[in-house]
Amino acid sequence: MISEQAATNVALATYTDQQFMWLDSLAEANIKERLEDQNASNYPPPKLMISKINDYGLNQPSQDKTTNRQHYDE
Repeated sequence: MISEQAATNVALATYTDQQFMWLDSLAEANIKERLEDQNASNYPPPKLMISKINDYGLNQPSQDKTTNRQHYDE
C-alpha cells in the first residue's frame, strides 16, 4: 500500500501535461468563496483502490467511458 502523498506524487509525475485544479490558486480561491468555506479545496479525497502491478511498478491507465476519466484497471 502507498500513502496518499505517494499516490499524489505518482499522479503528478505521470500526468505532467495535466493541470490539477487544487494546484491553481485562482480555482482554490474560487471554491472557497463559492462554498463560503475557507477549508474547501479542489483536492480530491483519497480513495483506497486495489490494483494489479505490472513489470514497471504501475498499472497502465485506461479510459472510463462512463465518466470520461482515466483510471487504473483492477
